Amino acid sequence: MSAFLASVRTLSEAALAHRAGADWIDLKEPANGALGAVSPRTVAQVIQWVRRQQRKVSISATIGDCWESPSLMPGRVARLAAAGVGYAKIGIYGASPSVELLQTITQCCRVGPAIILVCFAEEPPCAQDIRAYAPTGIGGVMLDTANKSGPNLPGLMAIEALGSFVAAAREHGLLCGLAGRLKVCDIETLLPLGPDYLGFRGALCLNTMREADFSLTAAMKIRACIDEVSKRNDEGIGDQPNPGVLLNRSVDS
Repeated sequence: MSAFLASVRTLSEAALAHRAGADWIDLKEPANGALGAVSPRTVAQVIQWVRRQQRKVSISATIGDCWESPSLMPGRVARLAAAGVGYAKIGIYGASPSVELLQTITQCCRVGPAIILVCFAEEPPCAQDIRAYAPTGIGGVMLDTANKSGPNLPGLMAIEALGSFVAAAREHGLLCGLAGRLKVCDIETLLPLGPDYLGFRGALCLNTMREADFSLTAAMKIRACIDEVSKRNDEGIGDQPNPGVLLNRSVDS
């Protein structure tokens, strides 16, 4: 069964996401860009709060929109490592990576947190690109959208291309996520592809506006839909991804 990733920007939002049943809490500030970073203090606060909860979840945080300045990446990953985060998310245009970018990603992977490469669907990586990223030491790859006012992920990429992305990630033993302005109605289409998680932000907010207040009701609706579609698809689908793998870098690791 694929896990439910909820993007939040504050401790109060993280608490609501946890209450709604999110498997993965992802920290980012939507007002600061596609992958805007929250403060290290907020990251530390959320980690400390989750440690006190009986139900553990994985936690990730973005390093901010710096794909045009890769030299900034290792330092930003180091700050997240100091805050204790399990996964650091780095945004890139993933097609045809340069040697310099691969070297920078390798350097980031040596810092501490598992690196999740957030590849933008506007210029998605092909299977050969993912093969190039795998030896850097990354923990996973995901697809997202850079333009938050444009088409969502299924509007940018055909279902066959999304399935190929998931298959390529799994071939190299990488966690695989799908996100990018996803709606409740996208769950039924994307879940059968077998991603390790589906990520949401706008669909969790009032009026589906990503910078608006987090809605517990909306988050619970996402949780219920994922559970319902997963249950319906269980029979006849082998080799299901296990959300338990996401906890390998949980806050207790």
